[in-house]
Amino acid sequence: MKKLLISVGALGVMSFTYNSYKNYQLSLALDNIEEMQEWMLEDIQNGVIPEIYGAYYSEKLYETETLIIDWFDQYNETRPSINLEEMEDLQTKVDNYHN
Repeated sequence: MKKLLISVGALGVMSFTYNSYKNYQLSLALDNIEEMQEWMLEDIQNGVIPEIYGAYYSEKLYETETLIIDWFDQYNETRPSINLEEMEDLQTKVDNYHN
């Protein structure tokens, strides 16, 4: 019985860690998309990219951002705040796990 409880507890911790990491990664992806949208607008305004291409790229970025936000809303997940130190610690743990 004791071994079963330990196994169930370990599985719960691993699942929580995985879900936290997944939410964190999606939050980073969302931040990247928001930043890319800003760059795209600046590039259009500065004439770096033709307006027709910039509008198309901006539309796709917006659609992708909306999909991620909808995912957070559908699964009642809260978007974690990004702390660079925590992100580096988490990335190190994941890298160590995969190596």
